[in-house]
Amino acid sequence: MILFCGLLGVRKRVPTWRLGNASSWMRAHIWLGLMSVPMILFHGGFAMGGTLTQVLMWLLFIVVASGVHGLAVQQFFPRLLTNQVETETIYEQIPHVIEQLADEALQVIESVCGPLAPPSEPVAPPSPEDAAAASRPPARPKAKPAAPKEGSGPLREFYEKRIRDFLAAPRLSTEDLAVPARSKALFAHLRKLIPPELQDAAGRLEEICTERYALETQVRLHHWLHGWLFVHAPLSAALILLTVVHALMSFKY
Repeated sequence: MILFCGLLGVRKRVPTWRLGNASSWMRAHIWLGLMSVPMILFHGGFAMGGTLTQVLMWLLFIVVASGVHGLAVQQFFPRLLTNQVETETIYEQIPHVIEQLADEALQVIESVCGPLAPPSEPVAPPSPEDAAAASRPPARPKAKPAAPKEGSGPLREFYEKRIRDFLAAPRLSTEDLAVPARSKALFAHLRKLIPPELQDAAGRLEEICTERYALETQVRLHHWLHGWLFVHAPLSAALILLTVVHALMSFKY
């Protein structure tokens, strides 16, 4: 039973093998894995035995428990992901999507507040190339930036103090905009401070922050959905290896 359950990993790595479909292998993996527990308890007379046998028993219990946990997670979390994340994104593309949201938020705020200065960074001494470039006159005059719209000060301040850092953070903490109820209240208060013609910009910024929170939720659920395998898979390999050692030692002694 243990060896057959271990073959599921081989079956997944070589999907072209015509040895039954994946769902049948998974059902057999689950049921034989569960049935192995009472069979091994009967095999050992409900005794833990020596050191190797005790290690094997505890590995078996942990592997089966982590498998049951993984089975429950895979049944529950996909529905939770569907309910909490309206537009699911490919997991590997999430960092790129977050950068796009930050760029879009910057475009929205600059369209009504004028150009923003980048976040303060340490100033490096100018290189000789930079000094030479600065001494040359520009090829053509740059276009004059759009002037900030009247009453856009609160929107600009809100972006610089809250939204910019929120969108730039690789992982969200329990700050204001990472709490949906608190974020909604902050944007509601912001709308009271800006004129009607800036309400659309505030609404789009709120949508961007909501999308960023949804991506963080997807990352968190993804980790819960797949993280248990980091316990289940290596301990399963150790269980199979020590089971072979246990069998060989039983023949010897």
